[in-house]
Amino acid sequence: MKIDRAIEILNPEHREHYESIDPVNEACRMGMEALERQRWIPCSERLPEELEPVNVVWVNHNPAPYYRYMKDVPQKATAVYYREAWYWWSSVCEDLLAEYGVNETDQVDDDVEITHWMPLPELPKEENDETIDG
Repeated sequence: MKIDRAIEILNPEHREHYESIDPVNEACRMGMEALERQRWIPCSERLPEELEPVNVVWVNHNPAPYYRYMKDVPQKATAVYYREAWYWWSSVCEDLLAEYGVNETDQVDDDVEITHWMPLPELPKEENDETIDG
């Protein structure tokens, strides 16, 4: 029965049904993109674009003695990947990397492993484009 319905929809006599296919496909694409933004991506699978701030999961395998409680305990932060190295993100860090290509201060220590990353959420949309006169 479903095959017959599909053939009927694809029949040129039923072109009005074709218009609904593009919005459905667009909705599916947007849904997949939204899911991708909410998924932790293993670094072994792929890495983010260079200098793109992302949320990361990191693990310190050899913390200083006063941080021993956090050894191998997953943590969250924001970082950027640049030239095969991770850096703790800040706008200053990003500017230094973009301008000079180095920033030793914010580079992630060798004992810290970044295991997963996730794109940052999109900025909120303005609900009302009207400006308030003051």
